Amino acid sequence: MLWLLSCTSSTEKTLDSEASTAESYVDYEHSDWTQNISLVHEGRLLHDRDVIFKETAPAGIDAPIDLTFVISNLQESSLSFDGIWLQNDRLTWIQEPPTELAPETSQQFSVRFQPQSCQTEEIIESTLQIPSQDLQINITLHCPPPLRTVLLGDDGYTLISDDYGYSFFESINGVDNHPLPLRAQSITWGNGVFLRSYAKGNTPDSMGLYQYSYDGRTWFDSQFAQDYAPSDCAYGLGRFVCVRTDSLSWSIDGRSITHEPALGDFRLEQVIFRNDSFVAVGRGARRVVSEDAQTWSEESFGFDPDTYHSLVQSPQTLVAAGGINRYFISYSTDEGQTWNDVPYGGCQGNFIQSMVYHNDLFLAQGASSCHHNMHRSTNGIDWEPVFELQPFDRFVLLGAINGYFIAHSTDTQSNQTSIYRSTDGYTWTSQHTLPNNKNIRVMTNEEWNQ
Repeated sequence: MLWLLSCTSSTEKTLDSEASTAESYVDYEHSDWTQNISLVHEGRLLHDRDVIFKETAPAGIDAPIDLTFVISNLQESSLSFDGIWLQNDRLTWIQEPPTELAPETSQQFSVRFQPQSCQTEEIIESTLQIPSQDLQINITLHCPPPLRTVLLGDDGYTLISDDYGYSFFESINGVDNHPLPLRAQSITWGNGVFLRSYAKGNTPDSMGLYQYSYDGRTWFDSQFAQDYAPSDCAYGLGRFVCVRTDSLSWSIDGRSITHEPALGDFRLEQVIFRNDSFVAVGRGARRVVSEDAQTWSEESFGFDPDTYHSLVQSPQTLVAAGGINRYFISYSTDEGQTWNDVPYGGCQGNFIQSMVYHNDLFLAQGASSCHHNMHRSTNGIDWEPVFELQPFDRFVLLGAINGYFIAHSTDTQSNQTSIYRSTDGYTWTSQHTLPNNKNIRVMTNEEWNQ
């Protein structure tokens, strides 16, 4: 539902001087133009009372949209502009308009709107009035709703945030027609659809249940043949792809699930989409790549049979993490074709439980009785403990959205679980407390296609 706009960019996109000169001429479109000025926006000659409509980034996102204009003086005497040009302080000047314009000259000016200033869906209306001229342009900006975050727990327990993890509300569970227990396995979003999965029982190796939703609140059962529950799902190549035992399941729209045949290999635990292929990791330090979402084109194994529990990516690097009685990280810089293994922190019971990459920062949450649990890295290769936290604090990482890492943690004294968020991994703030006997396992977000 979000449009790709040529003038919407966090990297400012403006016309150069040559483009400004080219756009200042109006006779290519209106040979009978009789006004003493012209105003051009994105190659369009503007008339009095014209409307410019733009869709911005979602509310709360730091992605300013710039509107650039070229005004030309078409008469043989100078023009003075004394007065207010813009009727809304939500739009700010990036390039000020002229106070005076010499004969037969042009000048470019720009205004900016920052959708980060929106808290909810909003229509912003403004008027660009050329002082002392009969030329008024109406500007309408649509700021879509914030990107939705959905957290999933067992037995259909669902939390939703529409303000990037600041607050949460419980949603209908959508599993009333299914016998409990249901163990939450995965949730992902793609092309306007949420897809979630459960294991029908207390273990991840039970039979699976799939459901889809268009808003993260109302859920419908998918059609699928009975088979083992998936461990994780991702979206890419126009389809959902789930790793199930040692193989794949996939769906175009979440409504119908297709299972590929089992291969009799180590179970896969995590999958992501990266640069036109799917990469998955799992038990036995197994690492695979699929280019068609149906079969594996590449497969490799770590030098020790550690289990991977998490897989994330930066623009440069894939990082898989897990371990058996130690922290174990592997990284790839060639799209998963080859890997380098980095074991460290040997201790009985050690393993890396969860990992997230966001805003140029990796966070890894360990489960250890003799080492710091939270670690940070800027490259996914070199890691350091987060000494600002107590050594055995456990913030189980769920994901990240709009500058915030999201995690859950359980207080050892009260046994109460809360949802936390952090911008840096050092400081965590409690945002929502779960009812007793409820849990959260996985998370996903809507995405914005810039």
